[in-house]
Amino acid sequence: MALKFLLCLNITVNPFFHTDFSISDSLKSVQKSVLIYETIIGVCGSGKTTYAKQKEKEGYIRLSIDEEMWNNYGKRGVDYPVSEYDRLSEETEKRLRQKMIELIKTGQNVVIDFSFWNKANRDKYRKLILEADGKLELVYMKADKQVLRKRLKARNQSIHANSPFVITDEILDHHFNDFQEPVGEGEIVLIQQ
Repeated sequence: MALKFLLCLNITVNPFFHTDFSISDSLKSVQKSVLIYETIIGVCGSGKTTYAKQKEKEGYIRLSIDEEMWNNYGKRGVDYPVSEYDRLSEETEKRLRQKMIELIKTGQNVVIDFSFWNKANRDKYRKLILEADGKLELVYMKADKQVLRKRLKARNQSIHANSPFVITDEILDHHFNDFQEPVGEGEIVLIQQ
């Protein structure tokens, strides 16, 4: 059985943000798919979690690293030390990666809402998906810094599982500058405004 996977870049966890995504008819007709999203994919606020939640409404199982972290460990800097974030995030990603593989093998539709900000990590997941007899499609949620800042200003008003900490201008600048934009990876680009 060949499954189709969509790798979506640039996450947002913004309850105030709304957009209409223009998804091609071929993507709308996918019967068995796995969408792989990014957690803090270099650029926060681009619409990934909003998009992932829409796919969830369409019957996909959504795996979110932010929600998993929140549910298992609580609020960063309150329920666990900020210094533990990277270690806990890595452990959480490992568990979700294993769950993704199990879901692939059972033919489930899945949206994975976590970070693929660099090409090496995208390549690692591409390999895992192909080894599990999946087909990968990369969906890139592209937004400029002005759009991201506006969305993050609204998002930062509420801290919760999908927005677990404030994204400052410094954090945004770091993620934006370190983000490795997909080029020639078979990506489908959805421009965010």
